[in-house]
Amino acid sequence: MVRVDKKQQIMKAAEELFAGCRYHELTIDEIAKLAKVGKGTVYRYFRDKEDLFLQTAGWGFDELCSALELGVPKGAPFEETLLRACEEMGGFFSKRWKLLRMMQELEQRGGLSKLSKGYMRQGGERLQSAIAGIMKQGQQEGRLRKDVKPNVLAALFRGLLRPQSPVMWQMERKKRYALVVETFCRGAGMKR
Repeated sequence: MVRVDKKQQIMKAAEELFAGCRYHELTIDEIAKLAKVGKGTVYRYFRDKEDLFLQTAGWGFDELCSALELGVPKGAPFEETLLRACEEMGGFFSKRWKLLRMMQELEQRGGLSKLSKGYMRQGGERLQSAIAGIMKQGQQEGRLRKDVKPNVLAALFRGLLRPQSPVMWQMERKKRYALVVETFCRGAGMKR
């Protein structure tokens, strides 16, 4: 018999429900019912609805950052590593875009606690640091300018990954990421 991880079971149910309604409309009772657990079981794993929401939205975020920190794929040339990083981040954020958008809306309206804001800030800083590590690799390989700090290059790169244009989202994923990497490397790369 396969043992189901109750915490993951609850987060799967929460993800499904949060994706279909607004944060304030959803109750712990509804999540517990869909997850087929008691309300007390939800509180065994999560402090409150906000904690459940944040952990669900960030589910897999630690794995994403770990993969980037390890230099995905290990030992590959800089541009290949950067392209793989795009694919990893794109896959993570596209699966959770509704939850992440909801989180941003809550933050803008002042609907998140200081603890939650700190949790989000720490996650953003870890992602920024992981990308900066990749930028440092590019500098060491002579592919990127050395007169710009890796964390600045990481911020510029993250900006390119947040395309606002629906035209870019109509492109095939691999082509879209290849365009981002090429554009970044030509703009921040070493002059030849």
